[in-house]
Amino acid sequence: DVYKRQRKDKTQDKEMTKTNFWNDAAKYGAFMAIAQILFSTAGLFWRSPLLSFLSVVVIVLMIYFFTRRRVTLYGADEGYSYGQCMKFIFWMACFSGILWGAWEIVGRNLLFADRYEAMLQENMQVMATIYSEQQLELVAPMMRSIFFSPIWVVVSSVVGSIFQSCFFGLFISGLTRRNPDIFSERGNGDA
Repeated sequence: DVYKRQRKDKTQDKEMTKTNFWNDAAKYGAFMAIAQILFSTAGLFWRSPLLSFLSVVVIVLMIYFFTRRRVTLYGADEGYSYGQCMKFIFWMACFSGILWGAWEIVGRNLLFADRYEAMLQENMQVMATIYSEQQLELVAPMMRSIFFSPIWVVVSSVVGSIFQSCFFGLFISGLTRRNPDIFSERGNGDA
């Protein structure tokens, strides 16, 4: 009797964990946002291709492990499809992008405004080689407003996070998905 009750409790706990899709997506998205924040902040002080490469590797590994962890909640009789993996990755990326964008707003406008201003000036110097002075005078205020605008910062962070995560998610979903076992006892009507 005690064994059946413990098994029932474990089954209920597992079912509760499986149905907590939004909680998992938000939690793992927050971890991804922390990594993106650390790498983007480090990039303000140390510009290096190695840092950029490392940030991509870390994000890809996080997507893989978080998706894999989600898939393991589902038994062989249920499976977790490619589409379900992509959906989970998409929502993790959305949550991550929102948090990363919120950080970028604070960083660009308050904490590291001087660093971002210097970055904007570097971009303007590059554009000066492409555009005439008159064109640059028209583009400069627009660039400044977009670069420091909270709405554009959040939108670009969310879109960037979704694009990066879903691109790698196309491959990760193929590796992590779990097809249902057609021979499992639960799947058979005989059991």
